[in-house]
Amino acid sequence: MLSEFFESRARIRAIRSGPCGARLESFATYLFESGYANISARRHIRSAEHIIHWVIRRRLSLLDLDRSAVQRFGDHLISCHCGRYCRENRVDILAGARLFLGHLQVEEERAIVCKRLHFEDPRQPKHHGNRHHLIGHKRDSAYHSHSRDPGYAIQHRALEE
Repeated sequence: MLSEFFESRARIRAIRSGPCGARLESFATYLFESGYANISARRHIRSAEHIIHWVIRRRLSLLDLDRSAVQRFGDHLISCHCGRYCRENRVDILAGARLFLGHLQVEEERAIVCKRLHFEDPRQPKHHGNRHHLIGHKRDSAYHSHSRDPGYAIQHRALEE
């Protein structure tokens, strides 16, 4: 959806190939589907790029972004010298950064729900790609890791007797 907000193919390619390109594309999709005007969406995407740049320079992870991290980012904006990123309207930049953070959190929650549904769905086969259960081999990693432990072997034999 970046193409909805940017005409330049070079700009779109730069965003997509840059750090967190897929997340920025997803953010652009969210902004488009939410009805943001082009000028506002571009400003928010630029703010998201800026906070990503800041996170990378601080050797953080996007998962480390919380309210206090956004506050530190806001403090950074006071004397920002990140080059191509504008710091003129601190309030707008922080609003875009918070919006991006909220989007990341929603994405993370969706991913967790999808994983739960995938692993808890009784219709899903329990042995994906592992044919060993069909031919009677014990390939359970817990069994093998414990079976090498002498204490486990002694306990296991005592239970069998």
